[in-house]
Amino acid sequence: MFRTIAAAYNESPEAEHALLCAIRLAKSLGAKLSTITVAAELPASTAFAGAEGPLLSRVLANDREKFYEMLVEKAQASAQSHGVEVHVTSSRDAK
Repeated sequence: MFRTIAAAYNESPEAEHALLCAIRLAKSLGAKLSTITVAAELPASTAFAGAEGPLLSRVLANDREKFYEMLVEKAQASAQSHGVEVHVTSSRDAK
């Protein structure tokens, strides 16, 4: 039937639920699981941080990157706890 299940994943509760459903479906079908995570751009209001200096802008960008890394790790841990291996694609990989 299905050989690969793909789920978009972000920090929303709906995405968390969709990921769990995708994990269960992949396990029951013996299918591969892929997640796709796209990192949201920093809000326009963070441009004002540039007035404080370029260092603050870089700190905000680094924090955002770490947040999404932790999000991906959470998805992998959730899948592994159900005995499912997951292939992760993020917006960083697509660049």
